[in-house]
Amino acid sequence: MLHLSHARSHDPVVPSHYSRRTRSSRKSTSARSSRSLDVDVAKLMLDRDGFTFVDARSAKEYDRAHITKPPNVTMNVPLDVDQSNISTWAEACASRARSPTAKLLVADVDGARVDDMVIALERLGFTNVYAIEGGYANWIAKYTTSGRKQPPKGKWVSTGKEALKSGLDLDPNVSAAYEENWGKPPPKYVE
Repeated sequence: MLHLSHARSHDPVVPSHYSRRTRSSRKSTSARSSRSLDVDVAKLMLDRDGFTFVDARSAKEYDRAHITKPPNVTMNVPLDVDQSNISTWAEACASRARSPTAKLLVADVDGARVDDMVIALERLGFTNVYAIEGGYANWIAKYTTSGRKQPPKGKWVSTGKEALKSGLDLDPNVSAAYEENWGKPPPKYVE
């Protein structure tokens, strides 16, 4: 069961176990919706509390890359660029969510339209709807599509196999077992 609390009047209503997360990175909270969440808080809610990620990017953008883990937690309900169909979008989203008590995290491309989208869903009776600050672009800047943190820019991240081929002092028989063509002659190329 979620326990909700208000820390300040302009902070979003979030479960109390997330209220310790700081939102000091916000530039101006007065311009944002009261239902707007930082990406880190939204990620925790997605992973732990059964929220569904509503991706309002185009179907082509969604097919190119979307959140895959946790599995089956995203749905794509595209919103046109001109914003003329926000009410139509909200109705389509409501029919896919099936219940006004559904827990939804809403993101568009860059976070420019999510406040209007959250308001449209609230008008349809949804109560557990939150906008993700910065949209999908901000999400992807912090997390990969599989839910891992993005590695720091310019840093090399090991996959684990490089250390085995890096010249560590391993028994030659052990290190040979990790070679791709172990026990086979090298391939011959026809010129």
